[in-house]
Amino acid sequence: MKRHLVLLALLVGGFSVSAQQTVPPSGARKVEYFDKDDHLLATAQGAEYRLETEYGDSTAGIQREYAAAGHLVAVTHYCNLRWKTQHGPTEHYYPSGQLEEVLPFNRGKMEGEILRYHSNGKLQRREQFKNYASLGGECFDADGKPVAFFPHVLLPQYAGGLTGLAQEIGARTKYPIQAMRAGQEAKVMIDFIVDKKGKVQNAHVREAGYPLLDAEALRVVKSLRRWTAGQHEGAPADIAFTLPVTFKLQ
Repeated sequence: MKRHLVLLALLVGGFSVSAQQTVPPSGARKVEYFDKDDHLLATAQGAEYRLETEYGDSTAGIQREYAAAGHLVAVTHYCNLRWKTQHGPTEHYYPSGQLEEVLPFNRGKMEGEILRYHSNGKLQRREQFKNYASLGGECFDADGKPVAFFPHVLLPQYAGGLTGLAQEIGARTKYPIQAMRAGQEAKVMIDFIVDKKGKVQNAHVREAGYPLLDAEALRVVKSLRRWTAGQHEGAPADIAFTLPVTFKLQ
């Protein structure tokens, strides 16, 4: 998995436009293989990494990511696997097996204490987060000496904030006439990347539903203006978002 593309999965509040998946039983396991572009493969041949999913109940579970070389890359806890809602600690590891960072999530929001370590095992960062906002913390160099603090992550910003984003999506989205006549309603989940230059990239529908509604939601997200790019550990970064666009008839 391209970690530089999946630093965060932020579920923004749903935007409405007016006019079941079968879950494996608890304890079941699934292994999937992916190439370097995150495309699902039929077998392990040519895989860049694999995901092992362990289902806890009808919605929750744990995913472990392993590199092609075999070492553990990440462990992620979800309260809802279908919607990729993280809940609990997400851990990332160096190729050596050394813990790199622990990110706390509470039902999809980063909340709690972030711990990040240098490759030598010494603490690099201790920081408090609430709802993806930094409350401050401490940073250290590889020798354990304090250095000037800076936030772990700065999220991309859209002009006008979430209110501006909601207004623009509402203004740009048109309820497809054929979908209205057919009485089709849906919440379309669009995954996309805000890249280092603030451009929307790799937008796609997470789970196919009604084609007309999927296509309209995707069109709108792709048409969004440039964002102010985000940062990760002080450097420009590609950051992943999940945006729900709700189509509901009144």
